[in-house]
Amino acid sequence: MLHSKDIEERAHALYELQMPLAEHAWARVRESVVKDAATAEQPNTCNHFASCDDDYLPTFNQLHFMLVDTDDKGIERCTSRRVVAKAVEYELNVLILATGFLVVMGENVAPAELFSIPVAGRSGRHLKDKYRYPAWHRYATNGLPKLLYPGLGDGPGSLNLTVVFDLESRHITNVLKETVGRVSDPTQLVIERTKEAENAWVEQVESRTVWYSVLLACTLTYFNHEGAALVHVSSDLEKRRQAMRRILHGGGIAVYDRAIRE
Repeated sequence: MLHSKDIEERAHALYELQMPLAEHAWARVRESVVKDAATAEQPNTCNHFASCDDDYLPTFNQLHFMLVDTDDKGIERCTSRRVVAKAVEYELNVLILATGFLVVMGENVAPAELFSIPVAGRSGRHLKDKYRYPAWHRYATNGLPKLLYPGLGDGPGSLNLTVVFDLESRHITNVLKETVGRVSDPTQLVIERTKEAENAWVEQVESRTVWYSVLLACTLTYFNHEGAALVHVSSDLEKRRQAMRRILHGGGIAVYDRAIRE
């Protein structure tokens, strides 16, 4: 497990691991794809230009192409013919809107709530309310019995989501198999996480937050809600602790797999 004294060493190790790959990607952008030198130098820190699509980077060479610096604030507003960013209007013939960029933090992480489907438990308490505070456990939560769900939250973070989904499915299946085998009448079975177990898990998540300390060096993107996800890194110790207890389980996918097996 990492501790605060390990932050600098971990950051240096990750930097050394990343830089050869990053330099290889940047060299491709600068030397063989993007013709304008100023445009090619734009990617930095966590905002690398995507290079997984053969047609993406060459688009930057089109005469009608322009990069607009929104100063991490996004588009301010739209008019009938223009978009406005940093008080500058840009006239457009066509505006293409993309979806899927809602940051998954706080109550946005709650399953079904993203689709405006309320899930209520005892005393009418909604699942999304549990996600406003660090008091849940991935797959199940106290106060919402007989509800087992995959989703984001205090689970593992991985670029390979297939592995995450596989872990979620196997864990829920094992919980059902184990609990059904303990009762004589499965039709009367009620599965609910205890408050004590819930608190114990959240404390474990909090103890591993140093794993994500290097994210503070990232530039502002929708991945950290344009910096909103980092706002609790402040002098307010209680807000900082609440944010730490909401983060993903630190340590990597293998550590998380061992934890749920135990």
